[in-house]
Amino acid sequence: MSNRTGLLLVVVLATALYVPSLRNGFAYDDVAIIERDSRVHSLSKLPELVSTSYWRADDLGLYRPLVSASYAFDWAVSGGRPFWFHAVNALWNAAACGALFLLLTRFAPVGAALTGAVLFAVHPVHVEAVANVVGRAELMAAAFVLFALWLWAGRDPDRPLRRRTLLAITVCFALALLSKESAIMLPALAVLVDVGRGTLGPRALGPWLRRNAGALVLLAGVTAAYLVLRTAVLGNVGPARLDPVLEIGTPLQQRLTALQMWPVVLRLLVLPDVLLADYSAQIIMPALTWTPDVILGALLLALLLIGGMIAFWRGNGRLALVLLWVPVALFTASNLVILIGVIVAERALYLPSAAVAFAATLALAAVPAVRARRLLLAGVGAACLALAVRSLVRIPEWRSTDAVFAALLRDRPDSFRGHWHYARIALRDREHALALQRYSHAIQLWPYRRALVAEAASQASLLGDREFAFRLSRFMVERWPDDLDAARMFAGGALDRGDTTAARLTIDRALLVHPRDSLLLRMRAALAADSAAS
Repeated sequence: MSNRTGLLLVVVLATALYVPSLRNGFAYDDVAIIERDSRVHSLSKLPELVSTSYWRADDLGLYRPLVSASYAFDWAVSGGRPFWFHAVNALWNAAACGALFLLLTRFAPVGAALTGAVLFAVHPVHVEAVANVVGRAELMAAAFVLFALWLWAGRDPDRPLRRRTLLAITVCFALALLSKESAIMLPALAVLVDVGRGTLGPRALGPWLRRNAGALVLLAGVTAAYLVLRTAVLGNVGPARLDPVLEIGTPLQQRLTALQMWPVVLRLLVLPDVLLADYSAQIIMPALTWTPDVILGALLLALLLIGGMIAFWRGNGRLALVLLWVPVALFTASNLVILIGVIVAERALYLPSAAVAFAATLALAAVPAVRARRLLLAGVGAACLALAVRSLVRIPEWRSTDAVFAALLRDRPDSFRGHWHYARIALRDREHALALQRYSHAIQLWPYRRALVAEAASQASLLGDREFAFRLSRFMVERWPDDLDAARMFAGGALDRGDTTAARLTIDRALLVHPRDSLLLRMRAALAADSAAS
């Protein structure tokens, strides 16, 4: 089988698998980022779109101008029809799968590379990235990274990169960075590729550095330019809004919490039976000390890192590549250095899951006996079939936001986000009592999300349940004393109850933080007038 035939088979399979996603609509983050963002709806706003944050809120710390621009072009072509957006996602996924196949052919014969690429193409952990439109950031970044790595691996290992090849790699790197920030790990992945191909070993580090110094300096310059641009647009390097689980505890405790992601990540890569749209509170809980889950996560991460380094020093570069690929590719999303707005997301595992493809490809290539190779191939084939079926079952669960949360609550009834969404559904259906009940349950599951409590308090006030609204506003004032809306609501509720002492104390304290707030000033003036009159 030729490389072209193998590439065609991978691209066709990857595209065909996601044909059912063409019936999906805009779901979950698609709604805010595409359907409701006016910047996407007109090409005249393209300059604004590429010069501002990915979300309208800068506190999420995301800048993905190339992806944002692609949404605008899709909207112009399709008039906002989700079908077209999903079709483009399917094509980007096919491109990434094809690029991975090409990269795998640098390590093994076509048959083994094709097996690994098929395993990657059908992996269910990719469904969130492909079937949810905003997962395009993962697809575009991965496609550019994998294509760049294919070019990197195809060079003469005894000579520096040719100028044309280096230029193409540099362009791919820049495009990947403008698609998703995690692409910043491309140079480290390129090092792993050379380790896996045997062109970089413990005894060849000096010559390797001399041959590749120019390329590494150029990639470092691209990285620096990207960070300057990102900081100029966002005003910061990392996000200000974190995952709900990461908002609790000291910086050290937040890193302990982050270690708990590793058992989840490895399960999703090896046994993706249960797939969730949200892995925050209750699924993963804050760790204030070295809990068993933290210890397990630390051990798994240590096994990958130490095992990879031992394999490298012993000259087993291929094993080192497989072991180190996931922690390197996931470094920026690990929350071990920079805390981000999500602790685990299946879409973020798109590029890291290439480790599974590498493992299958290299294992098939390493088995000398024909019979053993056939048995291994049969096992991988059965796994591909099972994974493809799981993907096909998962794809319709991303057809709408309601479907996403229905699946989430089916698998994890303790998801506070699921009950929060169902409270909004009840409001939409004018089932007001049920809505407040859902809000109450969501807050019981996770009372530390300010936006949830504030929304519940506001809706309770609008629906006439002043007692519930007052309890929530009091809770907010106690937990988030600087919150202006909470102070206003609690002070107003206290005045309604005739508790002028609590109202006065809350107003005075809030004015220390918000001295020019007109509503608080009017409340204080009214209290002073009542006091003078009495």
